[in-house]
Parts: sequence; C-alpha cells; structure tokens
Amino acid sequence: MTNENAIANRTTNGVMERVIIEGDLSQLGSPERVSYYNSVCESLGLNPLTRPFEYLRLSGKLTLYAKKDAAEQLTRIHGISLEMRSVETYEDARIVTYRAHTPEGRYVDATGVVSVAGLKGDNLANAIMKTETKARRRATLALVGLGWLDETETETIPGAQLVEVDPKTGEIGESRPVRPISPQVPRTGAGGVPQGAEKGEWCEKHNRSWYLTKAMKANGFGYAHPPAAEGEPFCNQPKETITRRASGPAAASTTIDATALRDEIDAGEPHPADLA
Repeated sequence: MTNENAIANRTTNGVMERVIIEGDLSQLGSPERVSYYNSVCESLGLNPLTRPFEYLRLSGKLTLYAKKDAAEQLTRIHGISLEMRSVETYEDARIVTYRAHTPEGRYVDATGVVSVAGLKGDNLANAIMKTETKARRRATLALVGLGWLDETETETIPGAQLVEVDPKTGEIGESRPVRPISPQVPRTGAGGVPQGAEKGEWCEKHNRSWYLTKAMKANGFGYAHPPAAEGEPFCNQPKETITRRASGPAAASTTIDATALRDEIDAGEPHPADLA
C-alpha cells in the first residue's frame, strides 16, 4: 500500500510539474485543479471564495487570468501605492503609464494601451478609464511577480476563450469567446444607414434603422445594425439571430445566434456588414 501511495504521489507530482512547465491546467484532474487553484490563492494571500482568478483557454491551453478582485486584494495586502507617470496619445491609441511601489521602495512601471479610434462621448470616456485600469492592474501584478494576464487584456487576444470551471469540483464546463464583435462601422448616410445599403424597419430598442448591404445579402445575412455599445452583438431583424444560407447541394438555411459569430471572425477581419 505504501508503494502504491508513493507511485501515486510521484504521478501527481509529475503532472503538476508538467502543468507548471507547459502552463496547461487541462492536464490536471478535476480535484487537482481545485487544489491548484486554492494553492495559488493561498500562496498569494488571496481569498479563493472571491474567485480572484478565472480560467482562459489560450492557444489550446487552459490557464488562469487575474480578475479585478485579485488586483484589489494584492494592492491592499502589499500596501501598494499607484501613481500615474505619463499619458499620451499616439495615432489612435491612448497610452497611460502607472508606477506601482511598495512601502519598502520597490517599484514597477507598466503601460496600458487602448484604441480610441472613432470614439466620442461616453464611449471615449470609458476607453480612457479602461486605459488607466489596464495600467494600474498590470503594474500591481508585475510588482508582486504574477506574470498572468489581467481581465482587461483578455479581450484583445484573438481566439481566446473564457472557460467555466466548477469551483467545487474542478470540472471543465462550457467555453465562450472573449473577444466581442467590434467591427468598423461603414460610412453612413441618413438615419445611420450605410451608403448604398437597403434600409430596413426601425429598431425601437436602439432607436435606429436596420439595414442590408450587398455583401450581407450575398453571404446570406439578414437586416442588422451594429452594436449600440461596445461588447454587444449585432442587433438583427426581426430577432437576435442571423440567418446564413448554407452552401452546397442542400442549400439549407442555418440560423445562428449573433454572439456565435465571434467564433468565426478573426482579429482584424471585418464583419460582413462592414463591406458595403
């Protein structure tokens, strides 16, 4: 029995070593995942019940990223002070640098960058605040030696998936794309409808018209208008779905939820609605 326990311990240690080296938590068993999560929190002095970390699938590997709670707890635990060092705008990017330092005098500078291209009003204000948040959190995490992603960084990574993992059992559940649909809105005419597009009915919910461009029609999309706010899906007429005609002999129609398009759109590629 002692030998069996020793073998089991060596096997577990081997798995843990591989996780540390390769950074893939999916290689752990469910109970081991819970143990790993709690051990990380304990080593940093964080309360695991507040869920300071969540799971992210990146390049096929399951890893952890730091949430707001992690940065706030670490700031309090280590007595970290934060000060803004610089603010600048380069082309369409807002760049903010913050310095995080401990009472002992150790410090780290970190930068937050957010695109502000075409933003106005509340959207611009939110982007400016987001830039500062990025810089502050990145500085805090770097100062305590935690080189993990912060949640404000995850949405800029193409293909990243948020993964639901049961905090009690460690079982891996559903995943969903992190990156929201953020297409460049085409040139518009009266009523916010792109030039050369067919004007649809009026969207009472968002107080604007649905439209249909030639490219949208060619790809089997129905009437739609861009998100009313960043991170929201396209609004589609008559409901929150887009119908795409399947290619091939069957020529069947397939209806998919608008948010599912995030899986199909790679970074830098425009939504069909962008193509007038």
